[in-house]
Amino acid sequence: PASPKGGHVNLRLQGEGICSSLETTPDDSSSDLWLPSCAPNTQWRLTAPSTASFWAVHELEFFQDESCSEILFGVAFAGGGSGVNQPAHWQRMQDGDTGSAWSVSMNASNAWAGATFNRSVKVLCVGVVQTGPSSGDFRQGLESWNGTSWALSQDFSLKAAPGGTKQYLPERQTDEGSQWRLVNDAEIKAAWAVYEVRFHGDANCGSTLAGT
Repeated sequence: PASPKGGHVNLRLQGEGICSSLETTPDDSSSDLWLPSCAPNTQWRLTAPSTASFWAVHELEFFQDESCSEILFGVAFAGGGSGVNQPAHWQRMQDGDTGSAWSVSMNASNAWAGATFNRSVKVLCVGVVQTGPSSGDFRQGLESWNGTSWALSQDFSLKAAPGGTKQYLPERQTDEGSQWRLVNDAEIKAAWAVYEVRFHGDANCGSTLAGT
């Protein structure tokens, strides 16, 4: 399409990234302006388990802090292997439903799933619900787009976990007494809805404990 100054706009893929550039030619000169999705560190992805013959990503989250509490909101995408590379399928990784997934069944170890953001970010933690190897050890990588190629940010050495289990990468060490939960053992005919829950460090509930 024509630009106000008589130039043109050209959107294109750059390497393996879901990237585009804006190319204009005002006054018979040309220039490239990288849009946010092409700038360094605006795209992050998690590579498939190194031993996977099948990989399904049910939910995928990226966090900007090591405690995995400050979530980054982006647009999901995936590729590699034989997975369906369509936005409608990618969105299954962000729909809050662990029963849905983006999956790949051939060449799964070459696949990846990630998100693109509207600004450069630093990802320090990944939350993922995935189905992959059922036994043994494997590796997964966290990679960022540096503007021209994918660069390894973190390398995770993991053990197989039951499908549907939420994992935080890198795996967090949990000391005894560091995790607490409220359990409903009563028989109920309707769904159990929890609107808000807080934990306190004293019997009078005056000291609120911070957690995620």
